Amino acid sequence: MKKRIAIFALSLTLFSPEISWALEDCQSGGVGSTSCSVSKTFAVQAGPAGGTTTITYETTCGTGYYSCCNIDIWSGEGSASCISAPGLE
Repeated sequence: MKKRIAIFALSLTLFSPEISWALEDCQSGGVGSTSCSVSKTFAVQAGPAGGTTTITYETTCGTGYYSCCNIDIWSGEGSASCISAPGLE
């Protein structure tokens, strides 16, 4: 039964990446962190030479906020946010 649940969750994650299946919604940063950064490097097909390009999302937050960074490994879409955290003032 545990294997079926794990496979089901993995399938949902792959086909619905906008849904978070973890308790912590940040791939980088999180409660207690003041900065975060996530990046993804893509291969670029530009003639015979080709190359790469990197997309980076990063932020630094002030007092009372924690950082939260996420990136979709397939599309490169992401975010870098400062989230209000009561008690961190």
